[in-house]
Amino acid sequence: MTNNPLFKLMGLSVACFTLLAFVPNTTHAEEVDCGKDPVYERNFSAVTNVGSRVRSIACMTGSKILTVLPAKTKVSVIAETDGWYKVKVGDKIGWVGRQLLTKTSADTAEQTAKAVSTTPKAIGLTGISEANYNRLKAKNKSLIKLLKNKIVLRVLAKGQAYFVDANGDLTYLKNGDEVKKYLKAEIKETPQEKKQTEAQPQISSNGQITLTAILVDPGKVKLTWDSTADTPKGFKVVISESENPVYPGNDYHYLSDPSIRQDTWSGLGNKTYHFRVCQYLGSACGVYSNNATIQVTTNGASTSNVTAGTIVLSATPIGNGKVAMTWSLKDMTSSKGFKVVVSENTNPVYPGNDYHYYSEPNKSDDVWSGLEAGKTYHFRVCEYLGGYCGVYSNDVTAKVE
Repeated sequence: MTNNPLFKLMGLSVACFTLLAFVPNTTHAEEVDCGKDPVYERNFSAVTNVGSRVRSIACMTGSKILTVLPAKTKVSVIAETDGWYKVKVGDKIGWVGRQLLTKTSADTAEQTAKAVSTTPKAIGLTGISEANYNRLKAKNKSLIKLLKNKIVLRVLAKGQAYFVDANGDLTYLKNGDEVKKYLKAEIKETPQEKKQTEAQPQISSNGQITLTAILVDPGKVKLTWDSTADTPKGFKVVISESENPVYPGNDYHYLSDPSIRQDTWSGLGNKTYHFRVCQYLGSACGVYSNNATIQVTTNGASTSNVTAGTIVLSATPIGNGKVAMTWSLKDMTSSKGFKVVVSENTNPVYPGNDYHYYSEPNKSDDVWSGLEAGKTYHFRVCEYLGGYCGVYSNDVTAKVE
């Protein structure tokens, strides 16, 4: 069963719900696609959930940080693209990640959705992307033909439901009871519709996906998995604060490359999160991985106090159980110095692993001694913020001589 509250209210099973993948959806995790998604006008108010960076473009890569908004800041949302809201606050206009905002007023488009006094018959439920929702509003004829007399659920808008009549007009269904009224007398699919359904290519739902999750930085989780499932359409990586997240229904990253076996989630809060990876079938998920649970900690780091820069580290064994390291900074400084952390496991962190502390902001080298010959160690350098770290360098390994 899905975790979507609308489904729980209706008491419906996932079996009666299909997803229309007419236009693929991605998230901002696929940064190679930045700027390729359509932008739609919006008109509603929202508030920031946490300290939030306002960026010049809807992309993590190549964007400039215009300002940082404290938690609970009120903003006006004026546009949307996949995974991002364009906001206006004071004289600043820029882009904020969609998951960092909570809507506090209804979109004008939702407020004006057409209401009807009679209850037509509905064929069933179909999940649609935001792109298809906007195509429906624009009266796209081919989409109306495909979706008429159906209830559509906006999977990226918490499952908001609309009935699509024969003219393509949308009726907003505000709760599960209204949805059930339309579903009481279902229409059997025509022979032509059945033939089209049977003609869809099938992907085997056999195989297994095994997922692991580790905390690599404050607020950052790295996921890796093994898969024996048939995945020509790639994977959905889903997240929730409840067990066994599903797609559609929970937040996700879409990885279209079937060879990918890892993903990273960042900007998470001090909470317990649940992750699963599923075999994407082009309309929904098939095989799911195990539920990977991890307690995320930030150690005080947040978008408002972590520098938007990078640290590049290199390490060289120099004999006698010693490793020499040097690092350089890009687009940042570290006024309180650095922590140099070491571990026999990947991605060491502070606090948590052994470390050297240097309070000098211009420090750029270190030597570790007394290491055991023949062992491989992992090192990282981090921006010290006083009690916790901000930006971490890359993980480097060195086999001690």
